Amino acid sequence: MNSPFGNRPTGGNAGGKNNSGKFTDTVIMDNKIHRQLADVRAREAIVSPSEQEMRKRDAAQQSQRHLATLYSMPAMKAPDEPSNAPNIETTVVQRAVVTSNVSTFHDCMRRLEIETKRALKFERPFSLAIVGFGDLIQVANTYGVPAYELALNHIGSVLTHIVDTDIDVVGRYSNDRFMVLLPECTGPSSTMIAETTRQYFETSPVSYQSHGFFLRASIGIACFPNHGRDWKEILARADLACEAVLSKGGNAFGFASLI
Repeated sequence: MNSPFGNRPTGGNAGGKNNSGKFTDTVIMDNKIHRQLADVRAREAIVSPSEQEMRKRDAAQQSQRHLATLYSMPAMKAPDEPSNAPNIETTVVQRAVVTSNVSTFHDCMRRLEIETKRALKFERPFSLAIVGFGDLIQVANTYGVPAYELALNHIGSVLTHIVDTDIDVVGRYSNDRFMVLLPECTGPSSTMIAETTRQYFETSPVSYQSHGFFLRASIGIACFPNHGRDWKEILARADLACEAVLSKGGNAFGFASLI
């Protein structure tokens, strides 16, 4: 399939309820890697007001250039959604994402590191998108763990049907975020993919029992080499861009600040 996003095997998750009775997702990720990213994130987040203003102008200009490249996409292949909601008696929370083409966290990190080395050696581009869903915890709190797991499966199915699963990589990044690695993908191409993704989630509700709910995608994008030449730096910048989109209400995409 020559569609633009990616794939792999599933990631491990865990969930439970806190003292207030609210569901809290406690996905077990590699804390060491996340801690290593903290310094990069801090350097990126703490800048002077004048530099922040300059970066905002650069990002706005860059977004306008990318938006100018958008064109109508062909109809996307509809993902195969589960016909029945998970049974709460038999649901295993640790395997919340069961889509076969969704990579584990560690596999994603390894693939990103390898792709960065390849891009450096051959001077080739790639893009990384962090796709956040601020509504996920609310889904769990409102409808319960089975609906939450159904939502995760829905996300995995959509992302792996949008991208080319023979080349690109889709994986679970954190509690409410997925990552999509797009080798040989430039800024304009990643914009096209991000907008296709955003529109699909905006218009395609998830059905659970007698209920229906939407998942709004908030997408942060970083591109090699414009946004960094180290895989951790690119990952941190894409994650910060995702946070910026979420902080503004979500249901949009945005690029990382330029170096």
